[in-house]
Amino acid sequence: MDSDNPSYALLELTLLISWGESVQARERAQFWLARLERLRDPARAEVVSFVRAVRDEPSSALASIDRERLPGLAQLEESFATAPTAVAHYAALDQGEGEQRLEPDAALRKLEKRWREIFPQGKPSLTATRVLDNEMWNEPGARLDFLARNPLVSQSFEVLDDVVLAVDAPPTVGWSRAS
Repeated sequence: MDSDNPSYALLELTLLISWGESVQARERAQFWLARLERLRDPARAEVVSFVRAVRDEPSSALASIDRERLPGLAQLEESFATAPTAVAHYAALDQGEGEQRLEPDAALRKLEKRWREIFPQGKPSLTATRVLDNEMWNEPGARLDFLARNPLVSQSFEVLDDVVLAVDAPPTVGWSRAS
């Protein structure tokens, strides 16, 4: 009924980015930016800022929303950005019949055990790709500090899997730290 309503800018741009339509998102951001700037409404300053960011770099614009919602993401990014270069910390153990299992070395195994104590994350079942009750963001301080203090954990398949699951399934928009 009101297809020109500027409130639709966020919805449209977010959908386009999430569908991987970056080129179209940039084009539509340019359209919405012209419309929003003509309105000169100070109450829409944050929307205008987001639309500008989409025009310049769609993926980064959307990621910035998650960084605001989950301040721990910036610390998580920093931990992995400064992680050491990957080095083999696993041995391939023969299981018979041509099968092998990767076994972490003693130092990595010790860190994985400590990680599991502060982050008892379950893994998705069967063919599921997400964890429904992801606890990473409820009180992330200790977990993020552990990752920052122990760069070797960036070499752990178990820890990396937990982090990917946590980043892939952050709390929904209605989530609050108080709940």
